[in-house]
Amino acid sequence: MCEDCVAELFDPADRRYRHPFITCTNCGPRFTIIKALPYDRPATTMSAFAMCERCAAEYHDPANRRFHAQPIACPGCGPSLWFSYSGRRIDGADAALAATQQALAAGAIVAVKGIGGYHLACIVDDETAVARLRTRKARGAKPFAMLVRDLEVAGRYAQIEPTEAEILASPAALSCYCGGVRTRRSPTPSHRVTAAGADVAVLADPSPAARARPGAEAPVPDALVLTSANRSDEPICFTEDDAAQRLSPLCDAVLDHNRPIHVPCDDSVVRVVDGHELPIRRSRGYAPLPVDLGRDAPAVLAVGGELKNTFCLTDGSRAFMSGHIGDMATLETLRAFERAVTQLSEIRQHPVRLAADLHPGYQTRGWAERHTGDRPLDLVQHHHAHVVSLLAEQGRLGEPIIGVSFDGTGYGSDGTIWGGEILAIGPDSHRFTRVGHLLPVPLPGGDAAVRNPWRMALSELWMAGIEWTRIWPGGSGDACRAARHPLAIGNERGMCAVFEHGAAVRRGGLAVGRAAANRLRGPGRHRTRGAGRNGGRADRAVAGGAPRRGNRPARHGPCDRVDAARRGEPGRSRGRLSPSCRGRGRGCGRADRGRRAVGGPYRRGVPERVAADFMPKSAAKDRI
Repeated sequence: MCEDCVAELFDPADRRYRHPFITCTNCGPRFTIIKALPYDRPATTMSAFAMCERCAAEYHDPANRRFHAQPIACPGCGPSLWFSYSGRRIDGADAALAATQQALAAGAIVAVKGIGGYHLACIVDDETAVARLRTRKARGAKPFAMLVRDLEVAGRYAQIEPTEAEILASPAALSCYCGGVRTRRSPTPSHRVTAAGADVAVLADPSPAARARPGAEAPVPDALVLTSANRSDEPICFTEDDAAQRLSPLCDAVLDHNRPIHVPCDDSVVRVVDGHELPIRRSRGYAPLPVDLGRDAPAVLAVGGELKNTFCLTDGSRAFMSGHIGDMATLETLRAFERAVTQLSEIRQHPVRLAADLHPGYQTRGWAERHTGDRPLDLVQHHHAHVVSLLAEQGRLGEPIIGVSFDGTGYGSDGTIWGGEILAIGPDSHRFTRVGHLLPVPLPGGDAAVRNPWRMALSELWMAGIEWTRIWPGGSGDACRAARHPLAIGNERGMCAVFEHGAAVRRGGLAVGRAAANRLRGPGRHRTRGAGRNGGRADRAVAGGAPRRGNRPARHGPCDRVDAARRGEPGRSRGRLSPSCRGRGRGCGRADRGRRAVGGPYRRGVPERVAADFMPKSAAKDRI
C-alpha cells in the first residue's frame, strides 16, 4: 500500500477512511485478479463491481492518482468484508474487523483472505494459540513468520539490519518475508514461533485490511503469527468454496471478502546475504516480473521440478516465472499448476516448445508429456538446469564455466540419483560434462531417506565401516535417544539388508545438505518435519556460529565433548572423555573407528577427508 493510500486510510475526512480495499495506480492487486490482456477492468475479477459516479470520475480523470486504476472502489461500490464463526456472520468492514480483533485477543486462530489467498493468524505471544496452530498445520518444528505493523514493531522483536529494513520498506516488501533475522533476547516472540532455530521471518502488513483496525473493542496486537491457509503438502486456499471445505479443521473463524482471486499467489521469501537481497521463494510481489535473458528465445514452457514447484515461460528475450506453486504431490496442487499455466499463457503467449525435468517419476514431466501434442519436449537434468539458470540470471549465457550444484538429489543422465555435482558447461549451454561429484552412497528406502535423516547418517556409517552400536553407546542427550530408537525397534537388521542388497536400493549421490546438517547438530528428531529444515540448520551454523535451539545455544552432546577434548580446551583432558560419553565401560572410540575406516578391515571406499572427521587432530593433519 502506497503512502498516499495510507494517509487516506487514516483520514476521517476522506471517503475511503478505513476502507479495506483502498487502492490506486501505485498499489493494490494486479497479478492475482487478471484474467486476460489487455489489463482493463472487464478482464479482471473486479468486473463484477460497477463503479459509482465518483469512482468513475476518478477513473477517467488523467490528472487523478486513480486514472485507469482497474481495482478502484469505495465503500459504496466495492467488495464487502465480513467475519464468520460458528455459523454466524457479521457484515460491515468496521464490525468485521472489530470482531476479528476480539477473536484474536481471545486466543482464536483466524483465517484471513488477502490479496493472493487465505492466511491463518494468531497472536505471537499467545503460546497456546501458536501451539494449536502448529498442531493443526502439522508443521512440526518449522518456524512461523511474524506479521508486524511497521519497522518500529519489527525492531522490537528482531535485529533488523539496514538492508533488511530497506527490503521491508520497499513496495515488494509489503508482501515478502525477510528471513535470517536474529531474534532479540527481550522481548522475544513465543518460543513456539521459532521452534526450529534462532531465525525469524518478518512480514510487513501486506494489505489495507491488515491496517484498517478500529482498535476500540479489543487491544490491537502489534505482531501476529501469519502462515498460509493450507494443510501440509497442499496449495494455498483462495476461493470461498475451497475455504468452506478445507479451512474448518484449521481455524476458529474467518475474515472474508467477495473480491475473487483468479490465480493464487503465495508469500515471497527473501534473505540478505553479504548485504544483497537473495530471493529464496520468488512469488507475490515479484512474480511474474521477468528475467532478461540477453538473447531472443522461442516461447518455451519449462514446467519445473517436483518439490517447491515454479514454472517459467519465455517470451522473446525475457523469462516470466510463476509464483510459488508447491509440492506436486496432490491433485489440488496439480490443478493450481494448470490454472497458473493457463493464466500466464493467456497474458503472454502460448508456448511452442516444452521443457521438463529428466526424472521419469516427476508429476511435472508426466504433465508435459501429456500436453506436448506435436510440440517438441526437452528433458533437462536437474543440476544442469540449476547451473544454467544462474548463468541466465547473471546475463552470462554462452560463457564456458565450471558450475557447482549442491541441490540434494536429482535424476542423472546415467539413470542413477545424483547429488553434489561439478559440471563443465561450454559455449553451448545445452550440453555439459560431469567432471566431479560426491562419492555415491545408498539411499536407504528411497524417498524415505529424505524425510528421515537418520537413515542417511546410518548409510554413511555403513559406507565407512563404522559400527552403529558404538556411535551412541549410552549418552543421555536428545540426539542419542532419537538415533538409538530406530535401532532399538529392529531397524538395524533391516537397514543392513537394504544396504547389502543392491537391487533393493539405487545408489546415488549424497545430499550434501542433509549430511552437513547431521554433522553440525545431529538428528534431533526421529523424522524431519518440513523440507529444508536440515539445510536451514547447516546454513544457520555456518552464518551464525554455534547451533541454537530457540533463543538458547544447543546443549552439547557426546560428540561435541570429543571435539572439545581434541582441541585441548581448558578443564578437559586431551583424549579423555566425559563419563556420559561412555557405555558399558568403553569410551566413545570415535578416533579408533576413524583409523579402522581408513586402513582397517571395515574400509568400504570412504573418502579420507570424511574419515578425517573421525580421527584425532594430529592424525587428521598427517592425512590431509
